[in-house]
Amino acid sequence: MIIKELKIQIKNIGGFGQLCFYLGTFFLASALPIAGIFYLIALFTSIHKTKRSILKDGWNQILIVSSGFILFSSIKTNLFHLQNNTNEIQYSSSWYSLFNWIPLFLIFIYFQHYLKNKDQRSWFSKILISGTFPVFFSCLLQYKYRLYGPWETFGGLIVWFNKPLYGIDGGAPFDGLSGLFSNPNYLGFWLSTIFPLIVALILENKFFNYKKFFTIGLSLLTVILILYTRSRNAILNLFVTSFLVFGLKNLLLALIIIILIFFFVDLLKFGSIFPEAFARIGSIFYSQYLRFNIWSNTIKLIAQRPIFGYGAATFPIYFSIRDIGIQHTHNLPLQIAYDYGILNSIILTLFVTFLVFRGYQAILEAKSYKETNIFNRCWLIASFATIFHHFFDITYYDGKISILIWILLAGLKCIIDECKKSKKYV
Repeated sequence: MIIKELKIQIKNIGGFGQLCFYLGTFFLASALPIAGIFYLIALFTSIHKTKRSILKDGWNQILIVSSGFILFSSIKTNLFHLQNNTNEIQYSSSWYSLFNWIPLFLIFIYFQHYLKNKDQRSWFSKILISGTFPVFFSCLLQYKYRLYGPWETFGGLIVWFNKPLYGIDGGAPFDGLSGLFSNPNYLGFWLSTIFPLIVALILENKFFNYKKFFTIGLSLLTVILILYTRSRNAILNLFVTSFLVFGLKNLLLALIIIILIFFFVDLLKFGSIFPEAFARIGSIFYSQYLRFNIWSNTIKLIAQRPIFGYGAATFPIYFSIRDIGIQHTHNLPLQIAYDYGILNSIILTLFVTFLVFRGYQAILEAKSYKETNIFNRCWLIASFATIFHHFFDITYYDGKISILIWILLAGLKCIIDECKKSKKYV
């Protein structure tokens, strides 16, 4: 029945490009190269079908300006090697970093064709969640059965990391569940981002049937796995998004239920790190203190080259010179300012901020859309979660995550346009 509905939806709305978009979404979490192939086909199909100037949209114009800054900064970094005081810096890496931005701007612009209405966005959410089942499976293999990777295929293009876990059986301190991702923070980001979309499926289903019970169970599993990642930012993200979805009263009730389930799970000896996971929350404040030191040092560096930055991929080298061995700034606006200059950071930060704000306005004004408003609100919260996370950590440079972020932002732009057309929001 579900497959039949999907076929009808693809045929009536998007055709072949829509199908490739959905296939790319299904493989996004578990097989990025395969997802990339389908997304490329969907991208070129959308470019061919839309046949309109991207300059007509003000949002697109902002991204074009930002692309110019990024491109010029990369050229300047490579050609002039501004005040280069170490031969370790590989300036050519800044060319590769262009793929973290410019192609994703195209995704934002052209994937709106596949997210124009609520049905398209709803199917995207369902397929994204379905595509996350390999992630759940990898977590089960890693935690319960102690089956570790990395497992590679297609010459190493597809890798399931499934890193060894320590501390569960008396070893070293527990590092956190990561599943097929290379880092627990990446898994935590992914799960905390899709959580509001799972909740949307629960709230939209008014009847207590097997579908609702299944999605409720799936949401609880997602929460449990987020806690097992021991990722401070993911846990913080979970609380913030849960508050936005449920409100304070319902959130407290949900937390009580989750705590009881966790203690029951611990009682059955399925897990033993629940107290540690919540103790991890208390260390958030300490970790943020350390981040303030990183941020202050980053700001000093930015002040020396405020216009075009240092170029991408140079941050670990400059900070190792200062005896601070970190890979990034732990704040995406600061990272962009360091890489490409303050002005470009302001442009992209304001772009995303205003997009979320206008989405909030649109959904607030569209109260008469009772059925679609629940889903749109959860989509907005998922989009907000991706932004909130990047004020304290950077997971953006994982291709799976950056693609997901820009697709969510594209869908948010479609929500704004949809409300405008319906004259519910001006």
